[in-house]
Amino acid sequence: MIKVNHWTFFKSNVFIRALRILDRKDRKKLFTIAFVQTFMGLADLLAIALVGVLGTLAVSGIQSRGPSVTVNRVMEFLKLDNLEFQKQVAILGAIAAAVLILKSILSAFLTRKIMFFLSNKGTKISEKLLSNILSQTYWQIRKESAQQYLFWITSGTSAITIGILSVGISMVVDGFLLIILISGLFAVDFYMAISTLTLFGASGILLYLLQHKRAFQFGRKFSKLEVLSSNRTIELFSTYRELFIKNRLDLFSTSIVEYRREIANATAELNFMPQISKYIFELTLVFGAFIICGIQFMLHNASHAIASLSVFMITGSRLAPALVRFQQNIVVAKSSVGTALPTIEKIEEFRDIKSKNIHIKKFKKESSK
Repeated sequence: MIKVNHWTFFKSNVFIRALRILDRKDRKKLFTIAFVQTFMGLADLLAIALVGVLGTLAVSGIQSRGPSVTVNRVMEFLKLDNLEFQKQVAILGAIAAAVLILKSILSAFLTRKIMFFLSNKGTKISEKLLSNILSQTYWQIRKESAQQYLFWITSGTSAITIGILSVGISMVVDGFLLIILISGLFAVDFYMAISTLTLFGASGILLYLLQHKRAFQFGRKFSKLEVLSSNRTIELFSTYRELFIKNRLDLFSTSIVEYRREIANATAELNFMPQISKYIFELTLVFGAFIICGIQFMLHNASHAIASLSVFMITGSRLAPALVRFQQNIVVAKSSVGTALPTIEKIEEFRDIKSKNIHIKKFKKESSK
């Protein structure tokens, strides 16, 4: 058994080990969908650039000044340079909104596709694991409890596919999206990028430090309590007559209720922890807007300041959800490790036995020639 601590998700390569459970064709399909999702991050960058141009154009129009050279080039490229100011603003806004809406719809569709794909693979993994368990001898099967086997083929496989693989892919996609958005900010304004990176980075690190240990601990506690509760419940009904005669039914039922109460508390804690991230990043976005606004108006003219603020707000509105998802996925991944690891170990154990048997058969075949 691997020694588990709060760095297990990284140290023991749980994500890589979970990926190896899938066959090569399934891994290729999973990575293809993830790559498409990652590539769509460029759509956010395009929308942010259009909003920046829109902000600059709006301020120039209000001040009755001509747009900058960069804005003129963009307008010429989009064939909008000969249109009236109001039409230019309306078209740019419509294009930016359409890009963001389309990207969100496609991302939701692909995320759903990954979830269904992995859920179906979880069923096949359970089926294969059950087949391997039943292929053992009677005495080998008796080494583990029925509840342990039940946990492996239900909660364990679900934790592998949804808690590890799905979450891991989502973290990779959101990680690349964050890199793209921050890179776009640096291209627009260095000081704004540094301020944004500092604010959101500090918030993310603070949340990670506060949550990662608790998430892993509650994940392990939940897994342990589930097995104990199942054991106690089955024991109650399988020995009901004996317990009734000895007047111990109340003792057993009380212990089961206590287990369920602890499970409920652990579940509530795990479900609440990711929600904290959303509120923290919302506050960071509002606080950041005031800071960016002040810095930009001190360092630049009104046109540049408004454009930068517009870019920050639209970037922050995409950055904050990505950071929330990333933070939530870290919590989910940490809590899933404790549930997934025992099942991964059992699957690897069966795989090693099968590989060893194949080598033995191959050796015997070659020796007999």
